[in-house]
Amino acid sequence: GVEGVVGGNFESGLIGTVSEGGAGTVNTWALNTVAPISGTQDGLFAITVSGTNPSYPRLGFDGGLELNKSYVLTFDYKVNSGTCFVGSINRGGGSSGVVSTTLSGSGTYTYYFVAQGNGLLSLNFNGRDYLFDTQFDNVSVKELGADWTIINSGTASTYFGENKVQLVTSGDYT
Repeated sequence: GVEGVVGGNFESGLIGTVSEGGAGTVNTWALNTVAPISGTQDGLFAITVSGTNPSYPRLGFDGGLELNKSYVLTFDYKVNSGTCFVGSINRGGGSSGVVSTTLSGSGTYTYYFVAQGNGLLSLNFNGRDYLFDTQFDNVSVKELGADWTIINSGTASTYFGENKVQLVTSGDYT
């Protein structure tokens, strides 16, 4: 699919926005050039002071979401200290999808979802119970199936693009 996040590798500068989840949490979102995950820089998100209940600072990205379309979010991360707990992910509006994921060490995170609106995709962190310092890089949101085409319509099976997805029906269809 087409990449929805512009500048997700942070090489052209800091992308994304932070919104306070309330209740006194102190956090920072900054461009990092010290031992970046890849390239010459990445984004560094830190919660340095815990808030009170509820406190869910949000790190949001414009992924070009469209209501009811399917997407995959991926990003690389490196936890430098603390416990980086992602409680939920807002999928462009409406209710957030509960993920209850603790990022640890370094790796790549992947999340499949259906957009609930056209707004920002945001990672909602627990800022009440956890302090952390975590780097993010190569943030990507791609629509699933955006470039698939029907190769053989009107038969019992249909094959899609290079992903070779096959839909089996009970016979011909229109």
